[in-house]
Amino acid sequence: GVPRGAYHYFYFCRPAIEQARWFIRHVPRAKGALPPVLDMEWTPFSPTCTRRPDAATVRAEARVFLTALERHYGQRPLIYTTVDFHRDNQMGRVGPYEFWLRSVAAHPGETFEGQHWTLWQYTGTGLVPGVRGRTDINVCGDAAPARKSATSASIGMPPPAIMMPVWPVARKVAAVPRACSARVSASAVYFLPSAQSVPTVSTRL
Repeated sequence: GVPRGAYHYFYFCRPAIEQARWFIRHVPRAKGALPPVLDMEWTPFSPTCTRRPDAATVRAEARVFLTALERHYGQRPLIYTTVDFHRDNQMGRVGPYEFWLRSVAAHPGETFEGQHWTLWQYTGTGLVPGVRGRTDINVCGDAAPARKSATSASIGMPPPAIMMPVWPVARKVAAVPRACSARVSASAVYFLPSAQSVPTVSTRL
C-alpha cells in the first residue's frame, strides 16, 4: 500500500479545538500513517468565512489544534502555509513544527527568509504524467537545490511530489517523493478528509 496522512484546511469561523475534535473523529489512528498537516492561509474568497483574526489569536489557535492532534496521534503535525499568511502572523513563532511552504514566485529561502522547511510547493500549474490537467507540484527540503535562485523550471526533481483534486471523499491529495524523508520509503499521499470514511489508497502515483 501507499503511506498516507490527513490534511486539514483551517476554518477561521470555528474554534480550533472543535476542528481538532472533528479531525480526530474522522481520521483513525493507523500504523505507519504520515504526520497530520494543518493548512493555514487567508480565505478572502470563502462563501462562508472571510475572518482575519489578529496574529496572536492565529498562533494560539494553531497551537490548540496542533497540540490536540499530536497528543492523539503521537506524531507532531506539519504546518502548510503561504507567504503572506506566514508573514502576517509570524508563523515561525508557533513552535517547533516542520513547515510545508507554498512559494511559486521564488525559492523559500527568499520568500520565507530564515524559515526552515520540509516540503516546498513550487507551482500550482505543473504537468505530471498520469494526472489530468494542471496540478500543484512539491519537492522536499532534503531534495531541493540549495541555491536560492532555483525556479520551478530549473528544479527537475524526479520523482515529483504532486497534489491533485479528488472529490468528494478527498479534496486534495499530495504525494511525497522517496527523497523527502527517512520516514517515507516510497510514494505517499496526503488527503483532505470529509465526513465520509477515510479512503484507502491502493494505486501508486
